[in-house]
Amino acid sequence: MKKLRRFLTNFAPTDALIRQMGSESNESALAAATILHERLCFQEGTLRHMNLAGANLAKVTLAKAKLEGVNLQKSNLVKAYFFDAQLQGANLSHSDLTDANLRQAHLAEATLANAKLVRANLARIDLTDADLTNANLREANLWNALLYGANLTNANLTDVNFEYAQFDSQTIFPDGRQWSASTPLTEILASFT
Repeated sequence: MKKLRRFLTNFAPTDALIRQMGSESNESALAAATILHERLCFQEGTLRHMNLAGANLAKVTLAKAKLEGVNLQKSNLVKAYFFDAQLQGANLSHSDLTDANLRQAHLAEATLANAKLVRANLARIDLTDADLTNANLREANLWNALLYGANLTNANLTDVNFEYAQFDSQTIFPDGRQWSASTPLTEILASFT
């Protein structure tokens, strides 16, 4: 029965597969994602600005996907793979990205408020002007991350790796303080990490 369902799914219209990808069923969502990937929908930008709120995309592979402005609010993205994905302006608020890999992803102006990014690989990520208010970044890897203008108000930064991370005077730390080149980063982060 599963093979027949998979075979028939191959012929589903793209818009039906996109709706299926937003499913609460992980098996169904991943099956749709696989076919959309085969159709090159992620690379050509078919999912830009789509509403996938509440999707169960745990362990999905969306490397190099063009997902600008996508709504993944309140989604399960545990162990998702977003290497070099284009997620500018995306809404990932209240999503679970525990153990996700977003290395080199582009999340400028994205909303990650109240997102769970525990142990997430965020190395070389672009979080310019991103909203990380109340985000849980415990043990996340932000090595060489761009955090220009990022809002980290009330974010959990316990044991975060900020080595080579880049900030500017518009970056807001958990206590509401803005970054200052005159204050050593270790001093600023001491009370948060």
